[in-house]
Order: sequence, then structure tokens, then C-alpha cells
Amino acid sequence: MRAEELLVELWKQVLENKEKGRGAEAVILTPSQYRTLQEYRKKLGDLPNPDLDYLTPYTLFNLPIFIDSVGWGIATKSETPLTSQ
Repeated sequence: MRAEELLVELWKQVLENKEKGRGAEAVILTPSQYRTLQEYRKKLGDLPNPDLDYLTPYTLFNLPIFIDSVGWGIATKSETPLTSQ
């Protein structure tokens, strides 16, 4: 999956969880997905104001990034929905 596609899917999950009243707690990525997003981030470069950056080495959409080889998705307070690979 390309970085742009992954970002769209994760943002979609954030919004779906928000609509259901579940706040997003974290982003869970596979090691490969994490590398893909970080390579994409490096190609984009840094913003003059880092507070506006939606993707950092440690966060995505202001949510902490965790690495898990089992699955990926948005972790919420009530549950941790993972999308299998």
C-alpha cells in the first residue's frame, strides 16, 4: 500500500471512530507501514511551523504511533480494532 493510501485509510478510521463516539488513542502500524510513512515524510520535507505537521517520526494526526507486526489500525479507548494484513 502506498503512503497516500495508508494515510487516507487511517484518517477514515479516525473519522469513523469519532462518529461512533470513540476517541482515537493511537495509530498502530506494521514495521513496513511505519517505514513507508517515514520515507514519505522525508520526501515531503519539514514544515516551517512543526505544530502544523500531521506526520512526525513519533505521531500521526497528533496520535502516538506504535509498531505491531500483527495488524494495523486506529486504537480507541474502548477497544483496539486492528485490520489484519
